[in-house]
Amino acid sequence: MTIDELIENFQGQIMIAQEEKDKLEAEFSDTKLNPYGITTIDFSKRQEQYELILKLQGAVEGLQLALIHELP
Repeated sequence: MTIDELIENFQGQIMIAQEEKDKLEAEFSDTKLNPYGITTIDFSKRQEQYELILKLQGAVEGLQLALIHELP
């Protein structure tokens, strides 16, 4: 796999994770915040997606830097 292909792959994963996070947030907005509504498990799922997005963005930025330094 080339660096460009890796960047495209990570960007695709970012889009998927962002869609999942947006879906969870939409579900949160449809649910009233009460003791029996949204659980800490739901919030942790959203947090996991957010952390994944940050990691993937860091990987993309690192690969882009590698591309810049790879040029002669």
